[in-house]
Amino acid sequence: MLNVLIGCNGAGKSNFIGFFRMVQQMLERNLQVLVSRQGGPDAILHFGRKTTEQLEIELYFGNNGYFATLEPTQDNRLMFSKESFWWNMSGEREIGSGDCVTYSFHLNILMKAQQQPHPNELSDVALDMKSHYMAP
Repeated sequence: MLNVLIGCNGAGKSNFIGFFRMVQQMLERNLQVLVSRQGGPDAILHFGRKTTEQLEIELYFGNNGYFATLEPTQDNRLMFSKESFWWNMSGEREIGSGDCVTYSFHLNILMKAQQQPHPNELSDVALDMKSHYMAP
């Protein structure tokens, strides 16, 4: 399969590709390495932290989703001020805040442990994660 991304100069094609690179690095627990290599949070945020106070990520996979808010720190890192997920639109479940690494890493481990479940089985992973990481 060949995917082609077409747009005018300055339309955001590179930012679009860079977003998926950032998500990949988050899942590999290398977000701070990416931030550092890009020149710090001010190079990633639109016109720097004085103009853009935070970066929000929202991904949907059918009825499932992931949300994160990243904020720059004084030591030039990006910190998760909020991170949550939901399955089958059952309501948002916060999985972390105040850290510089993603808690979605734990979700990734659970999915691999279950040999990449079929999308219909993702609710089982959510229940496993909830019971493992959430208070009742």
